[in-house]
Amino acid sequence: MQGIDNLFIPVKLIITEDPDIRDRIIVSTNNQTEIKEEQLLALTSFQKNLEEFYKHMGDGLYYERRKSQYSFDPKIKKKSIVDIREQIKSYVAMFLEEPHVVSGYFGKVYKDRKSSIFNKEHQYEPYYLSALTQFTFKKLLTSKKIERKYNKARYHIFMLFRKITEPYEKLEPNDKKNKAYCDEILKIVKDEEKCLKNFKYALEILDNSGINIDDPKEIYKKSTTNALIEAFKKQYK
Repeated sequence: MQGIDNLFIPVKLIITEDPDIRDRIIVSTNNQTEIKEEQLLALTSFQKNLEEFYKHMGDGLYYERRKSQYSFDPKIKKKSIVDIREQIKSYVAMFLEEPHVVSGYFGKVYKDRKSSIFNKEHQYEPYYLSALTQFTFKKLLTSKKIERKYNKARYHIFMLFRKITEPYEKLEPNDKKNKAYCDEILKIVKDEEKCLKNFKYALEILDNSGINIDDPKEIYKKSTTNALIEAFKKQYK
């Protein structure tokens, strides 16, 4: 190729032994469409700390911030792994009270709400609680203590479960009182009898609402979420 010897390509080389600095550089400078946003998200300090928080809680749940990071560990069962996508869905449904949006295309869910999730000021407890609630719900489905049909509306059920179980009004995600708030709900989640009882209260609200959970269009409607919140208020406020 003619003139290639006169071609100059600028190269910026950054060398650091600090993994946090490295990850921040990757996140802030990357604009390659080949790398999905959730892959970049996995590099943030919040994600790393959340992964460690899961381990610290000691309930056998593992947060998979990087795809397949636990696939080579035979001691960790697949059902005990919560990936970024499922973490976002359960948190958005349970704490942002938007279960109608999380059953759709994940890319849009993340894009529309990324300013409201995984902020460095956020407490880790609500994220963990939403994941453990989902894990417990799945166990109750498997043991047939909850009918399988309700899985279609699980995100709406998670929202109702939190509202039924909460000790006082929900806090902002950066409020340090979230630990005490979530600890009270965690006590119920970890007590199978009490947990099942509160899930059944949520199912009762769902059943009495007249919403057809077999119709996907109903699940995707904001009006469905609003109707369930109003039904909750009438019964519990």
